[in-house]
Amino acid sequence: MRRTLRAILSSVRRSGPAWLPRMAVRIITLRRSRFPRGLMIEPTTLCDGGCPCCVPAPPSHMMPEVLHHWLGCLPAVPATFAFVGKHSDPLCCPHLDELARVVRPMSLVTTVSTIGTGLRAEHASLPVDRWIVSLPGATGRTYAAVRGRDRLAEVLSGIRRLSAEGRFQVEVALTLWRPSAGDAGAFLDMARAEGWKDVQITQGIYDPTGFDVGRPSMLATDIPGALFAVDGEKVERRARMGSCPAAGYLFIDAAGILRPCRFSGSGPSWEEPSRQSWLEAARFEGSKASRPFPECRWCP
Repeated sequence: MRRTLRAILSSVRRSGPAWLPRMAVRIITLRRSRFPRGLMIEPTTLCDGGCPCCVPAPPSHMMPEVLHHWLGCLPAVPATFAFVGKHSDPLCCPHLDELARVVRPMSLVTTVSTIGTGLRAEHASLPVDRWIVSLPGATGRTYAAVRGRDRLAEVLSGIRRLSAEGRFQVEVALTLWRPSAGDAGAFLDMARAEGWKDVQITQGIYDPTGFDVGRPSMLATDIPGALFAVDGEKVERRARMGSCPAAGYLFIDAAGILRPCRFSGSGPSWEEPSRQSWLEAARFEGSKASRPFPECRWCP
């Protein structure tokens, strides 16, 4: 709730007092039309993380004209748009600025979610409202233990550059993995020293597709409230994870394919932009809300 309120206040400061009633009207319209409130977009399959055991996907970039075609047949306009990665990072997309300009006229909040290793000076001019930068560790040692190389200072420099602009909401998240399981205190100390106002600490999620960071041996299992227990390669849920993380949004991947879920590589998908494609994908929102999250393929 606190994060939501801060995001609202930040948006009002940036866009003026008219933003709040516009958002309220948009949300009411979306609820009446039973359409998800947000759209997530994967602009590229590439990643700059360099994790040692990661298996890179074939290079693919979202083209601005593809996104334009999809948005041109929306039955209802989402309130928020987010550029995210699946096993990728948005900053590796050479068209990110163009893509952000495609969604800008209709978006009330545009977010870029990144691991931050590719943050450069030109990213401070992107037409977006919010940045979420995720750290895998709060010290150089733990960062390197997760990613294979210590790039923490590089990411912190990029965060400072974004914060200095003064026009973005910048949120920094620490994801706890096995090597960084004890980093919460160091992270909060870092947040105070850096002057970060929006921070969160989360636990790493098991990835059954076998990608590097989410593999069983990387999960933080020895912390209070650990989400998982691991026995060899067998992963069992230890604690509830809350509601479905795919609820409330739809997802377009780097190949321009619409999916109800960002996490699952299988299941329903739509390749042809049309109003009917959007409506069919939106019908899965009811399943997301009612289906027990443990049944999700993403998490055992």
